[in-house]
Amino acid sequence: MVAITNCKECLSGRYENCKNPKNCPLGKEYNSKNSPIESKLVDTTGKKTFYLSKFCPWEEIDMSLEEFKEECESLDPFIGGLRITEFLAVNRQVIDKKKIAKEIKSWSDFKGYEFEIKDIEKIINAVWEDNDSFNAIKETAFKMGLEKKEILLERDQFIEVSEWIKGRYHIKRVELTGELLFFNDQYYDNDAEQLIRRTARKCISKSKNVDMNEVVNYIKDSCKIIKSDDIEKYVHLKCLLNGTFNIIKGTFEESFSPENIILNQIPHNFVKKGKHSTIEKRVKEIAPDDKDRQSYFDFGSTCLHPYTGIDIQLGEVGIPGTGKTQLITLLQYVLGSDNVTNATTHSIAKDETTQKDVAYSFLNIDEELRSDDVRNIETLKKWITQGRFTARSIYGHNTNFRPTSRLMFATNTIYEITNPEDALAMYERTHLIKLTQKFRHTKKEIKNVFENIKEKEFDSFISYLLKNATKIYKNKSIKYPQTTEQTESLWNEFGNQVRAFIDEWIEKDISFKEEASKIWEKFFNESSMRGVKPRGKNQFYDKFNEIIGNTSTKIREDDITFYGYPGIRLKTVDEKENQERIDQTPKGRVLKKLNHLDESDPIFKEIRKLIA
Repeated sequence: MVAITNCKECLSGRYENCKNPKNCPLGKEYNSKNSPIESKLVDTTGKKTFYLSKFCPWEEIDMSLEEFKEECESLDPFIGGLRITEFLAVNRQVIDKKKIAKEIKSWSDFKGYEFEIKDIEKIINAVWEDNDSFNAIKETAFKMGLEKKEILLERDQFIEVSEWIKGRYHIKRVELTGELLFFNDQYYDNDAEQLIRRTARKCISKSKNVDMNEVVNYIKDSCKIIKSDDIEKYVHLKCLLNGTFNIIKGTFEESFSPENIILNQIPHNFVKKGKHSTIEKRVKEIAPDDKDRQSYFDFGSTCLHPYTGIDIQLGEVGIPGTGKTQLITLLQYVLGSDNVTNATTHSIAKDETTQKDVAYSFLNIDEELRSDDVRNIETLKKWITQGRFTARSIYGHNTNFRPTSRLMFATNTIYEITNPEDALAMYERTHLIKLTQKFRHTKKEIKNVFENIKEKEFDSFISYLLKNATKIYKNKSIKYPQTTEQTESLWNEFGNQVRAFIDEWIEKDISFKEEASKIWEKFFNESSMRGVKPRGKNQFYDKFNEIIGNTSTKIREDDITFYGYPGIRLKTVDEKENQERIDQTPKGRVLKKLNHLDESDPIFKEIRKLIA
């Protein structure tokens, strides 16, 4: 039996600090050469010389294991064991300590060295404890993962298992949300933590829960970080079940690559030719207007390609039961439910957590736009144009991101925008489709219109949307862009109730005094006559005060005290009708436009004087 008396310093690679240079094999080797431990190995042809050293980069050795063992015969047994361990771990991709121990045991027994188990453990641990050696071992584990070679390691080898998993599944982490992603051989899925735990169970012998936690945490701290810029580079590539479509080039390839950072998969196949006549027929029944129907299709295509400058949100407006939900359902089916989020418009406008949650989907749908008062319009404007947002990253510092998701809503009544400039900005960024065909509780009603569509039609429809996205990208426009005036008209029809009421019925003058209750009653009656559910009294007063610019106060007149508005009054029916006739004249239409602009601007005051 060989007695190994290497000191701790030499085992740790600090040979110059050897405590026993006469008896320590590693120390004797170092002192005799006065240089880092180096073994000169000649291959069987005699043409190449290879060097292995803890102080030099690893080099590929073109030898079989048996040939390498023979070359180690002239070395100190301990050093020979180190070299065999290094050779197996790096050149033969054997990182299982048990397998290495068996090889060293058989080699030592054959040569008569008769290493004990603790001697072999010292040899293996000496290699694993050296920084350069262990870095090379980690690279080997990662490479084995890339090559999909199976492993089964000991509990103390969780780092090697982690590196193998990182290589096998190309693990990455999103800087904004902290999500762990893995490449599932088609695209980057976001259930990586579950996958890591399941895989680590198979790769670690006799594992425990604490081992799984160690693996997950190590991968979180060491895997590649994906930033917003990385995601932006690949948004034109769309992963389908049978390959990848390039929207910019308009080409399709039946292949997938881990180099493409694609975060979503469309759950359909791309087909070069196909029909989706049933889908078109049913959409036409809901939206019979050709322009509205094409705008709906074009919007679906814009959801597939962000950052193109074609920045619109889509709104479906109309009375209940007109099929608004069915058109939403169709986009969810064709884009994939995993790629569509359902946050409210109100929460996107004000909540940073919600913004992170919906940032990288294709589409966010607010199926029932209920909020009467959406604040943070500036945030919505920036989101629709897919501008840059600042948010807190997983490491505590601020980072920038650009959302990929488009916004869509369905509503019977649209929220009111009190600020004229904000209103104009939203009109310019919104495309409204008015649906008038009543289906619910009629003979024409079909439950779940798009539920029984054949899969081939969905393949054809998504293929059409993708090819249409290429066409939109090249033309830099959708086919029927809606004018600001058209959007404003529809918005005023289904929203801006208080503003429209003020424009029609309220007249301002310092001498007027009008009871607040009478104004509310008039608003309630007008809303009811139009078939629009009026907002609550307190909501009305809040919005009315904000638009008018003052609040009701206690007024005393002829011994009568009431809450009223000084400086305003309700018009009579005759005055209103006369005003409507004036508004139809060219001068009246211009004046009506100017009334929505800032009255304090001296330019607009001069324009009003000239027109008057």
